[in-house]
Amino acid sequence: MEDAKGFAVAFARTGHLDYFSADIANWMSIPMMIAPMAVPLGFAIYAVSALKELVDIPVVAFGRINDPYQAEKILADGHADLIGMARELICDPEFVVKAEQGRADEIRQCVACNQGCIGKLLVLDSICCIHSPAAGREKTLGSGTLKAAPKAKKVVVVGGGPAGLKAAEIAATRGHRVTLLEKGSELGGQIALATKAPHREELGGIVRYMAKAVERLGVDVRLNTAATAEMVLGEKPDAVVVATGSVPAAFPFGVTGKTRVMKGREVLEGAGPVGERVALLDLDCHFEGGGIAEALAERENVVQVITPVFFAGADIDAGSLILHRQRLAAGQRARDRSAGPGRQSLRIQRHALPLRRNVSRARHPRTRVHAFLQPRLLADRRL
Repeated sequence: MEDAKGFAVAFARTGHLDYFSADIANWMSIPMMIAPMAVPLGFAIYAVSALKELVDIPVVAFGRINDPYQAEKILADGHADLIGMARELICDPEFVVKAEQGRADEIRQCVACNQGCIGKLLVLDSICCIHSPAAGREKTLGSGTLKAAPKAKKVVVVGGGPAGLKAAEIAATRGHRVTLLEKGSELGGQIALATKAPHREELGGIVRYMAKAVERLGVDVRLNTAATAEMVLGEKPDAVVVATGSVPAAFPFGVTGKTRVMKGREVLEGAGPVGERVALLDLDCHFEGGGIAEALAERENVVQVITPVFFAGADIDAGSLILHRQRLAAGQRARDRSAGPGRQSLRIQRHALPLRRNVSRARHPRTRVHAFLQPRLLADRRL
């Protein structure tokens, strides 16, 4: 930090700079360079403010700024002269317009999942956004491309998860009369479930945005309503959208004896072992398996992750994966101190799966499991 201050003052004195766009990381510390949701909002303002105190040219603030009120306070408190955003403007290119027009509640806030933006970029793929289907497809789905329907129709959407909510939002925006039926007591579907994993709470912002959108558009939302054919047809719809989500896939091999088999969602809902030995079969390779592993480790379980790929969490973006591994390592050290030397909170083992029916205590004598957990779903659930 002190070296950086010295460089900043020296550069400013040259008179060749128009402004400073600050940063506090590089590719060796990527979690702080493109911070994921586990890092607090505005995490770097202390460094930006320190820079502004030293130089007399404009300073641009950065680092998980996704709200106009947050941005305005940074400026009002004198921490910076300008606000820099990247991921937020991928998520909602109309951020500034909405803020200027007093429509802050309509802003789609980046949740820093890093999945479609930097996560795609690092594997040389086209960027997108889990929160905005138009991201990367602005020519066909972006602002101004959605036209009013020539004739308003009656649309029934079954399912209040992200797909159902988005379908309801788009149909209502085009002028249709929309009824949304959700059998549960809350909207959000599997996103609502995903928020229960450690350090994934901010995913709830996706649900809040879409719930506000359908309310603003006058969608008739009916919770605690299990749709039946008779009920749907009774609405006399012109179109029906079935967005009921996915169900857990069948367990890929039989488990004999007293070994308990659970689904990953049961763990996120609060059930499952405490202080036991658990084998986690992770075919997802993303945060579904990673989040369940963290949840189990937090409950003092000894967790062995079995995955068919090179390492657990292979599809998690680099910054999130580093912090995920650091949290697990920190938890392991804490448990070592409390439970005696040698105890591990997480052990990761790689298999090529046709592991299949060959998982046995004879082959893996140290894996005396309390439960097999299978997080993979039939549909691709990367949340």
